[in-house]
Amino acid sequence: SDEGLQPGDKLDLDYVMGLLRQSKFPCDEILRAKLWEGLEIGEIAAMLAISYDAARMKIDRCLKDVQERARKKP
Repeated sequence: SDEGLQPGDKLDLDYVMGLLRQSKFPCDEILRAKLWEGLEIGEIAAMLAISYDAARMKIDRCLKDVQERARKKP
């Protein structure tokens, strides 16, 4: 929920959520689980039915993808 956010914080949140929506599936799901829900790597691995190391690598790739998208945006 974005209740109680300052207007600038809401814009930042909207921007990040937009970047997540543009990322390849399941990056949006993975990063939402990691960053907003606070799930640990092991929990994400279980959610995706993959190994811990595979989940760690997916999280890393997804973060890099979103960072690249953020750099390209004006």
